[in-house]
Amino acid sequence: MAYKDQPVHEAARGEPERLKCLIEQDPHLVHVKAFLGQTPLHAAVEDNNIESINILLNAGADVNALDERGYPPAFEASSRKALETLVGAGARLDIYCKHGLNGFLHCARYIRNIETLDFWYELGEPINKDPQSGAAALVGLCSQVSDTDEIEEALQVIRYLLKKGADIDLQKRSDTTALIEACWNQTLPIVTLLLEAGADTNKNNIEGNTPLHYAITRKNEKLVELLLKHGGDINRPNRFHDAPIDLARNLNFYLERLEPLYIPKPIRPWPKAEDLIERLTKIPEFKNCSLQGCSEEEICKLEKHFNLSLPAVYRDFLRTLGKGFGSFMSSDHISFEFDQLFDQAQHPSYAEYCQLTAKSFVFAERGWENFYYFEADDSSDDPPVFMFECGEFGSRQVYRSFWEFIEDRVVDYEILSEGRCFAE
Repeated sequence: MAYKDQPVHEAARGEPERLKCLIEQDPHLVHVKAFLGQTPLHAAVEDNNIESINILLNAGADVNALDERGYPPAFEASSRKALETLVGAGARLDIYCKHGLNGFLHCARYIRNIETLDFWYELGEPINKDPQSGAAALVGLCSQVSDTDEIEEALQVIRYLLKKGADIDLQKRSDTTALIEACWNQTLPIVTLLLEAGADTNKNNIEGNTPLHYAITRKNEKLVELLLKHGGDINRPNRFHDAPIDLARNLNFYLERLEPLYIPKPIRPWPKAEDLIERLTKIPEFKNCSLQGCSEEEICKLEKHFNLSLPAVYRDFLRTLGKGFGSFMSSDHISFEFDQLFDQAQHPSYAEYCQLTAKSFVFAERGWENFYYFEADDSSDDPPVFMFECGEFGSRQVYRSFWEFIEDRVVDYEILSEGRCFAE
């Protein structure tokens, strides 16, 4: 057990005679709740103790009592006998927990027992059911398995689901695939099974990331090789225009193997300010927001404070929406509010992480861990953007231009908006 039970819960798990004595002394113990609001019946079912289950039911235990997660005892069943006993006592089989899972989805994801999964399936559960929240059975299972000792039972359930007709590339509301989840969790046997069963190696998620994006992010050479063997494309960009090969270069990972597979792509046009602002205004979150620009006086004050001339494109940005546009300037993603610039642009602490110049201008930060800057040295009206990180020394170019940086922030919100639509 991963938590402390009440004495009655301990008895329900493995000491039915003691359980009977406790209940005879205090009949109300059948309703006592322990960790996560579990009743003794939850505990008995979880440990598949049929004798304890019958004792509790005969003593008046609520067969449909929900714990804090919304799980009834039936969700914990790992045998057909336990489920049949609960059903005989009036257990409801149509309950959805707080995470949007019913018995079938919960069993596939967490219990992983073919006998009980078959029981739920026989009730007529669609194998590709797409819940209001969470994911279909196959995707949900692959998202939860990471430990080596869980893999064998997971493989059995995956084979069962595929045999029953599970769509191996299903996305829908979760907008991810079983293969992507398995790659993120680095469960090679599961990845192998999915690929051999025909999973699409290049199917992307809402961010445009493919399984190879995650295999490279995890720096897993075996996983990369497996995906390449089945047709993985290292040149396919995500919505931020980063292909797996770009991630490999950033991480200096496995380049001797991947570089020969690189196919040069046409240089994409630089994003235009007016196009990005139009895209931004179409996002539902910003529908009723107005652009708030800085005055020329405020911009000049900023330049005078740091004794530099800001690039023309950045001045245009400040004039257009430098003072804000809803939450766009101060989101959980990256903050680049005008009022913070006087403290942020050339903070002395940056010397610990990067060798900046007197003209380096830090215009954005993420959680005070990632910092974005350009050189305001009059060398370009639209300079490249560099990034340095807290805890590491040095910087690297991450964008060709300032508006390319803004484009990624727009994409952040577009993805967030689309994700909300999937959930509705």
